[in-house]
Amino acid sequence: MAQVKDVRRIPVTIELGGKKRTIKYDLNAFAELELRFGSVQKAMESLETGSMKSVRTVLWAGLIHEEAIIDEILGEPTGYKITPFDVGGWVEPSMMQEISNKIAQAVQGDLPEVAAATAPINTTVAKEGEVIEMAKVVLTPEEEAQAKAEEEKNA
Repeated sequence: MAQVKDVRRIPVTIELGGKKRTIKYDLNAFAELELRFGSVQKAMESLETGSMKSVRTVLWAGLIHEEAIIDEILGEPTGYKITPFDVGGWVEPSMMQEISNKIAQAVQGDLPEVAAATAPINTTVAKEGEVIEMAKVVLTPEEEAQAKAEEEKNA
């Protein structure tokens, strides 16, 4: 199993709205997706249908971490400096493949190095006893052999 030191965070960046932005799906982003779709699972299902509105909303949720307007007393966001409509205006149809790839890369987030992995890794989010698969890394036969050899070497 991967150790904490093996986990890496690769920033997912994109140029949108004339600015270099980082796409990040933290707990706040997932909470916003729940508000807008009813659940994170429904958000991902809607995304898989190719719905432009869903792509726009999921991308927006990944960008809000840099755009929150925080109430000084409560310490909670009262809104965001960007809207899904703003985000939609920054995306040209020719960018859709890049956007889809960036969203998928950012949702996967922190994953252990392949050499440290010994089995497929599931990243899940639980909601009221329900388990929702968010991302899954499946090793190629070569990676499995390499991981097994590494495990035997360290045993």
